[in-house]
Amino acid sequence: DYADAWAGFGASLQGRFLAEGADVLDESIAYLEKAIALDPSHAFAHAWMCQALVFQGQYPKALEYGQRAVELDPAQLDCWLFLG
Repeated sequence: DYADAWAGFGASLQGRFLAEGADVLDESIAYLEKAIALDPSHAFAHAWMCQALVFQGQYPKALEYGQRAVELDPAQLDCWLFLG
């Protein structure tokens, strides 16, 4: 179902944002939305969506995704890291 691929694309674009200041957050969010639509229980995609929304200053929405990521997979470090 390619949810992992879409989530990976979204996460990798955030690396470009951090490294280069590239204007890629909207594209990252679009990929992560696609991953979540394909697999609503994809904790990694929710965690990275949280991070992208934090970068955009959308804190309430980011918190929702971060909390959902932790609910889906409380053992995954990224879920807790981005929520913090």
